[in-house]
Amino acid sequence: MTVALSEEESLERLANEEPFWGHDRDGNLLQWHSLEDYEQNHEGKETARSLPLIDMAAWQGDPPPRRSLWGTWLPLHQTTMLTGPGGVGKSLFEQMLFTAIAVGKPLLGMETEQRNTLYVTCEDDADELWRRQYDINKALGITKADLIGKLFLCSLTGEPDTALAVETDGGRLETTDRWREIEYTCRERDIGVYAFDNATDALAADHNAIHPVAAFVNQLTGLAIKRDGAAMILHHPNKAGDDWLGSVAWHNKVRSRWIIEHGDEDVDPDARAIRNPKANYGPTGGKIGFRWYKGAFLRDDDLPADYAKELADSIRVQGENNAFLECLRARAEQGEGREVGPSPGPNYAPSQFEGMAQAKGMKRGALKRAMDRLFTTGKIETHTYRNRAKGRDVTVIREAPELPRTPTPNASRTLSPNSPEQSARTTPPTHSISKDITGAATQAAAPDEGAECNACGGVGCDWCAS
Repeated sequence: MTVALSEEESLERLANEEPFWGHDRDGNLLQWHSLEDYEQNHEGKETARSLPLIDMAAWQGDPPPRRSLWGTWLPLHQTTMLTGPGGVGKSLFEQMLFTAIAVGKPLLGMETEQRNTLYVTCEDDADELWRRQYDINKALGITKADLIGKLFLCSLTGEPDTALAVETDGGRLETTDRWREIEYTCRERDIGVYAFDNATDALAADHNAIHPVAAFVNQLTGLAIKRDGAAMILHHPNKAGDDWLGSVAWHNKVRSRWIIEHGDEDVDPDARAIRNPKANYGPTGGKIGFRWYKGAFLRDDDLPADYAKELADSIRVQGENNAFLECLRARAEQGEGREVGPSPGPNYAPSQFEGMAQAKGMKRGALKRAMDRLFTTGKIETHTYRNRAKGRDVTVIREAPELPRTPTPNASRTLSPNSPEQSARTTPPTHSISKDITGAATQAAAPDEGAECNACGGVGCDWCAS
């Protein structure tokens, strides 16, 4: 009868190049001829192996410098996470960044290191990627030919299986065929940085659980290390206003994290900013301002000179308009007796608003220009009511109610796409400014009580009849 040797005796025999007997995982007694075969198949726990310790004796000279593919923000051998509210332009930014890296051109004032790039999205279809790329190429001054073999785009929009990792019933995280496709593509196309848009589609597991999230980020980073490159994952904020959806492990495991934010949407709807609140290998707290311009993102310094002037004028105008409206709302909240009027006098709106906190330091002239524009565009209107205490009618300014507008889904984007539209009211506003001022309205100013009507000179009109 053959007797199985103990593990120690078996390994001693193997060291003397003698075959030995032992049980496999199913309990069958077999003769083993190699240590590797035995360790993979014998019953019980596998023989313990040492950790992959670093050989410090191999460190010679100075350590290698840290490398980054975009300024100091995109470190090699790590995963960077990009977040931001829906509609802010994360996907457009990522496609533009990967285009710049693919051709080695600077982006938003920071240098890039040329590497082949792979951008995989579950958000936009192939035609949208084409449209974006067309505008991006124009903004960067490159052609499609410059990108062939360097920039690789993939849309999984509408595909049923987008996950790169799934959590099993036993709680283990397993890679998927889609992940193996990414690994193969990175190897075959010599990819130096890859991105997946977005995390919700990438990880089929509980995003609030620390361990699967941490394991998944480690999976992304592992491929970045193999490729001597970098990985990026795009993510969304949660409803509570946090920068990302799910576990804190999203923040803790990535070594670099960016956020894209809107500027002041009321004043400058195309303005954006990107921040890096986490940068383990460089300075944190960086912020770069840029804006949407003709389908791409540019810094103000990179805008055409004529457009930059128009933009500055547009921002100034919108700022004046918003300040006037904020002042008007503040006075309305204070109740009766705090109203303001449209004509020079004790309650003249620009005079009353100058000095209010909501005016943000604007002077009477700027507030008057804003008032004139807001009358013209139908954002404010005059209202006359009977002041019983004074025994006379009083005319004041109030915000005009928002009326339904005819949708214009195919309207072209203008300099300020969210600027106030013309009012849907069919009657013209009952106010005007001097014709020699830019943006003037078309009717006369509302008169003071008892004064001759400036609209008709006392002849009679709808205004003085009111």
